[in-house]
Amino acid sequence: MNIYQQQIIFLDKKIYPHADLSKKMMTAKSMMDAGFGSGLTIDIICKHIYISKFHFIRSFNSHYGVTPHQYLMRVRMKKAKQLLLKGENVTNVFQLTGYESHSAFTKLFRRFTGQGPSAFQKKAIFSKQ
Repeated sequence: MNIYQQQIIFLDKKIYPHADLSKKMMTAKSMMDAGFGSGLTIDIICKHIYISKFHFIRSFNSHYGVTPHQYLMRVRMKKAKQLLLKGENVTNVFQLTGYESHSAFTKLFRRFTGQGPSAFQKKAIFSKQ
């Protein structure tokens, strides 16, 4: 191995000291982006990427600036808004985005948007006209 290759390896390790952990965090994020509507949990993700729950939460927060739970809620809310804007029924939306109950979905949606899902949908429809 020449000096150039040694320098590249040295810089790579300096810039990305935990490349394997970064790959695991990207895998977890991809799982949340794709599986937000299913029964995806932190425990399932941790088993898939072979990492402890508490280490995962700390590492994810360090990589992305939010906890896995916060990220998953944001993904679900973004998808819920998209579905509501397409005219999807509120009952279908909360089921498609992975929520167990209508009331939990409505409460969280209101916290994120400042209005309930039905009001959000009506306002969006009227603003298009």
